[in-house]
Amino acid sequence: MSPLRARVEKGRLVIDEPTSLPKGTVVDLVADDEGDDLTDDERRALRDALSTSWKSAQTDQLRPASSILDELVDVGDSMPSSTRSIADAFRTTLDLFDAGLDLMRQNLRRSHPAASDEQIQMLLQQWLLERPGSESGDCPGRAIDLSARFA
Repeated sequence: MSPLRARVEKGRLVIDEPTSLPKGTVVDLVADDEGDDLTDDERRALRDALSTSWKSAQTDQLRPASSILDELVDVGDSMPSSTRSIADAFRTTLDLFDAGLDLMRQNLRRSHPAASDEQIQMLLQQWLLERPGSESGDCPGRAIDLSARFA
């Protein structure tokens, strides 16, 4: 079955597409992602890099993202300006993530005033892994098992 197109009118989804589905069929709609502009080789390289990164994370062989971005900046003169802006946007994303962690750490400190720094760090890690209320991510949709994708 091909995807259905819908438009929003007055806060409602309106579908005006012919279909051979029987009356009463329930259809799940998902937001259309236009994809990216990666070539097949770039996508393969990205997938390989993510797989390597996932394996490193599973064995606790991690590097701070800021040091990786610093390396990118060092070779930045040879990168097209669009790649540099992507690196800048990614750095901003990481900065915002760090700010979010700091806010949650403060929240945990207020909730557990007698906890040691190590206990707060454990609570923060537990929150990152479990995310009560966001177990499947921060938006509606299907949960995806990343271990199967990057294995």
